[in-house]
Amino acid sequence: MLAYILAIAIGFGSFAVYIAAFFFPEVHRKEDFLWSGVGLFYALVLWVCASRITGGVLLGQLAGVSLLGWFGWETLSLRRAIAQPEDRTALEGSIISAFQKLFSQIISPLRNKSQPKVLQTATIVTETEESAFSKEGEVTSTTQTATTAELEVEPIPAPERSTALSPSVSPHHPITPSLSGR
Repeated sequence: MLAYILAIAIGFGSFAVYIAAFFFPEVHRKEDFLWSGVGLFYALVLWVCASRITGGVLLGQLAGVSLLGWFGWETLSLRRAIAQPEDRTALEGSIISAFQKLFSQIISPLRNKSQPKVLQTATIVTETEESAFSKEGEVTSTTQTATTAELEVEPIPAPERSTALSPSVSPHHPITPSLSGR
């Protein structure tokens, strides 16, 4: 059963590389037709031989298909990233943006449920000073007013850690002062 799933995945991936030439011309290369044909042939071989593939061979095929899927995605993403901005195909109103919108609508209620609102009590104390003059001199009185309010506050999410380092900082090579100033 897994061999059939792998064959379908390879077939769809190879067809996607082939069809990308027509919908995303900035990511297409002339060798893509050849390699998508090789991928479709590999999918056909997996489909035909699926009943005879078991055990370690099936595990090896799973690893190979996973690597091919990752490599194909990374290649197409890199090709799109290095394309000139004016040559890029607009994704507005496309299937990808529709999936992103649908995904965000599904996930946003789950995020709101996972982070409960916190009820906090805040007290604000204000001090006012009044001065009055009398025959004996200046008389000053201080008045304190306290206002209490209960607020619903959403917790602040933890900031994402960036793994990018600045060019001058390396975790393995500490910064040493330059000796060229001597």
